[in-house]
Amino acid sequence: MDAGLKKYINNGGFADGTTAVAILDAAEKFQAQARLMSPVDTGRLRGSITKIKDGDDYLVGSNVEYAAHQEFGTKWMKAQAFLRPAAYLMKNQNVKREQFQQFLVSINSK
Repeated sequence: MDAGLKKYINNGGFADGTTAVAILDAAEKFQAQARLMSPVDTGRLRGSITKIKDGDDYLVGSNVEYAAHQEFGTKWMKAQAFLRPAAYLMKNQNVKREQFQQFLVSINSK
């Protein structure tokens, strides 16, 4: 394990670092999945998806001004969700393809 990461975990208030490592690992996987699922035109949105530490947790998202428009759509464009599908896949790792397709249709049809 990287020395900087070990120091970070040891200073996080966790007895053995196990929980901190699991939370960091989950945040990194979520970030990677959201990047894979993000719509790409210039790559700016995909490149902006990051994680930041928030207490004992991490927040994953984008600070690009149009990220919410992509995720939820507007009255002029349909949603091209990437965060919610990534979260769905993280939560339901053994989901069937058909179920995931139905989920995508349900959130992108609004």
